[in-house]
Amino acid sequence: MDNRKIYTEKLTAKLNELDAEIKRFEAKLNSKKVDLQVEYQQQIDELKKLKEQAAEKLKQVNESGGGAWQEMKEGLEKSWQVLEESIKNAWTKFK
Repeated sequence: MDNRKIYTEKLTAKLNELDAEIKRFEAKLNSKKVDLQVEYQQQIDELKKLKEQAAEKLKQVNESGGGAWQEMKEGLEKSWQVLEESIKNAWTKFK
C-alpha cells in the first residue's frame, strides 16, 4: 500500500470520527436552553462546513497524480489543524 493510500485512509477514518463528534454536539444542543441553542447550532454549522472543506481536500488528494499529492497534503493538514482546533473550542463552549 502506498503512502498516499495509507494517509487518505487515516484521514477518512478521522472524518468519520468527526461525524460522530458532530452528532454528539447535536445531541447536547437539544438538551440546552433555547437561548443557547442558537449559539450551539452556529458552532455545529461551522464544524460541518470545516469538515466538508477537509473532505473536499481529501478527495482532491485521492484524485491527484504523482508527486502533486504531497503539495496537496500540506493544504489538507492545515485544514485539519483548523478543524481540530475548532472541535476543541466547541467542546469547551458546550460543557
